[in-house]
Amino acid sequence: MEISDIIRTDQDRLFVVDPECYIIFTGTSIEDNKPFIRIGNWLDMPVELIPLIENIIITDTMIGNPSGEQFNIDIRYLQSNRYIGGNDTVRRFLDFQRIFGLDLTNASVVDVEKDIPELSKERSLSEKSQFIGVFYKDGNFKTVHNASVIVDLKEMSGRFMNYSDLHDRVSRQCAGVKRFGGSGFIIAGHTPIFFSKGTFTSYLFPARYLESFSRLGIDPARIKEIIHPSMTLLNTLRFLKWKSGVKGPITIASDHSALFQNVKKLIPGLSMRRTPFNGLLLQNENGRLIKGYQGTYNIRITYIKTEPEGADTAIAFIKAPGGIKKILSDDLKGILVTYSVFEEAAMLFRTSRIPYAVIDDGHRNISKIADSDTIILSAGTHYEIRSASEAASIAADLGIPPEMSLPADGLKEWAEFLRGRITSADGTLASAVMLSRITVMAALALHSTKDRNEVSIFREIKTAAAKKIDRETVRGASESLVHRIYFFRETIVIGIVELSFGAVEPVFDEVLEHTHDRFAGTFLEQYIRRITVDRERLRQLLTLYTDSEMFKSEYSDSVRILGKDIGKRKAISVSDAIVNVDDYKKVMFGGRDSSVLDDTANDQEAQGAKRKSPFTSIPKRIKIAAAAFLIVLIFTAAAVLFFLPHDAARNGGGEKLSKKLNEVDRVFYEKKYNITIKNSDIFNYANRVARMNGYNSIPYQTIKTGRNPDWIYPKNEFKLTDGEVVVVKEGDTLWDLSRDKLIRLTVQFEEIMKKSTALSGEEKRKTLLKARESAFTDSQIKAVDDLLAFPEK
Repeated sequence: MEISDIIRTDQDRLFVVDPECYIIFTGTSIEDNKPFIRIGNWLDMPVELIPLIENIIITDTMIGNPSGEQFNIDIRYLQSNRYIGGNDTVRRFLDFQRIFGLDLTNASVVDVEKDIPELSKERSLSEKSQFIGVFYKDGNFKTVHNASVIVDLKEMSGRFMNYSDLHDRVSRQCAGVKRFGGSGFIIAGHTPIFFSKGTFTSYLFPARYLESFSRLGIDPARIKEIIHPSMTLLNTLRFLKWKSGVKGPITIASDHSALFQNVKKLIPGLSMRRTPFNGLLLQNENGRLIKGYQGTYNIRITYIKTEPEGADTAIAFIKAPGGIKKILSDDLKGILVTYSVFEEAAMLFRTSRIPYAVIDDGHRNISKIADSDTIILSAGTHYEIRSASEAASIAADLGIPPEMSLPADGLKEWAEFLRGRITSADGTLASAVMLSRITVMAALALHSTKDRNEVSIFREIKTAAAKKIDRETVRGASESLVHRIYFFRETIVIGIVELSFGAVEPVFDEVLEHTHDRFAGTFLEQYIRRITVDRERLRQLLTLYTDSEMFKSEYSDSVRILGKDIGKRKAISVSDAIVNVDDYKKVMFGGRDSSVLDDTANDQEAQGAKRKSPFTSIPKRIKIAAAAFLIVLIFTAAAVLFFLPHDAARNGGGEKLSKKLNEVDRVFYEKKYNITIKNSDIFNYANRVARMNGYNSIPYQTIKTGRNPDWIYPKNEFKLTDGEVVVVKEGDTLWDLSRDKLIRLTVQFEEIMKKSTALSGEEKRKTLLKARESAFTDSQIKAVDDLLAFPEK
């Protein structure tokens, strides 16, 4: 297969790989350097694509999840990233990345309001291989190639739906659904969302919820509070980004004030109030009171005057170990506990008088209790908490017919009647509802007798009816079912009620392998197919590059290591487990400075201290007369290099003529310090220098063969990565300059590391941080980071 088999027309250059990620291919040959442009981000973007992306577009609407950017860039070489967009938008976006341990201060930034007017006069505008990017004041963005529009975000919004559109659609469809007027909870993903009288409180936020919301009729605009004791933001931020465009405030219960101060800076339109999680007290006017159990991540929810008897119902939700014995001594009607916690403390729960139900949180061992009497709560299910102290109240509330009720006498006949109903049940929804009523009546009967024979009969009926319920049928009809959950005399009974709430067309959370099958015949089918096809086309195109000798020699090793590093971040970011500050910093910062998450630092910032920004030297917003058109930006293909004026390369002290290492010195250093400089190290460093000095990336073939780009000539000045400024002299090549600089950096690195072994405490930490400035290989960086994390090693 060749590129021409995949890219037949200019329109084929666009790959819609996710609702908020567009990839544009600018290349013509597998020898092209960085032939891709990215708009937005994609959680599951192939790591092999990362080193092949030249430009990252940040639109005014901030397409993509800013928390997901860490999975789409080289988190070890942040200065290799090149961001293009408006001053304020890019500044907020890059500053926000600091909470993930990513300091993008030195990333290459093109401010479309400052840099591009000068660039647009360059002759390179007329080259056939150029891609013109157009930013508009209304937030639109276009990419044009050969007079053909490849991307027009405004026009595409009519054919494609981003996550904001999907939220809007769910909200509009569900706004009038009157389903959640009672009290209860749903499980979305592994996360409980508590409701009463039409408003919701979420504990953390689920990774996937739009499909559940649309099927159940939940308007996301009615989520009023999020209990957020964890440091992770990936799931929550996507919702908050949409919430900023919807009227009404959101309350966040969290002790991580610095974390959410950064969120407010990123999304200035968000009406968000933070309240402490420690000492949690959320009093909802719509009938629920939520308190925190001190010193734990667990909470107590009191539903006020629940139906049908009008009594208050207090339950606990146990998310994490801690304080379980105290909770089990509380005056509660019942407990909801995640399986991960239940597995650790099963004996405590089984010996408690308080009935419990287990939430399937994805733990692989939950199958161990699948055939037991333990009640397992399923995702995507509407659970309505009801207050009833008498069996007759429950039977009446569920509408159980008299013939199914426990008789005063004639127990054997009644039992045979129920067995017959169980035997005749089929896989229909009506049978599932009937069988659920039998389980309820049998469970109630168990608590009305102490006769051993009767207990055996009731237990056998209850088990037989529960096993006969077709769970797939129940799941498939979730939009019309309510599971009424009764905490009755130290037990839990659940009966299914079928009601009509009106049809709501479901939407998807993300495009996965079988998403197309689930949404066949819906308005989303064509869009899902486009994403599926484009992902496969991108995979084929990417394979052409990854199979090339250049990619194998220059990127294969680094991509493999990068994939592992990103995997560690995903494991902590995507999880709905509670991540504390120490664990978060260890993964995200790896021993580096994490003051951005320090509340004191943020308080000082609020009082006027300013953090260094890529835009600190940029003047006030340039006003352009045209009402609709903001600016024109040029994306060059690999063959076209252009120069941006860059005063930084000419300022500062330390200018000196470059000085090559002679062969004797080079061999001496290489032997003494066991130095091996790979071609990929030289190539990567040369491009870092190029980008730092305002140039585009350089093709591997150009600098490897010793040929200089057009802009390196005698008396040219270059600022190197450590701030050293050199002046090019006759005979210099960027390849040689980079190789010799890496040798010097290695010598410097080894000397500093040797010095650090005799130090301890803060002095050692500062020395190691200095060593990290000289590190450029993966092994060097890891050696420093390991010592920063565990200085006693």
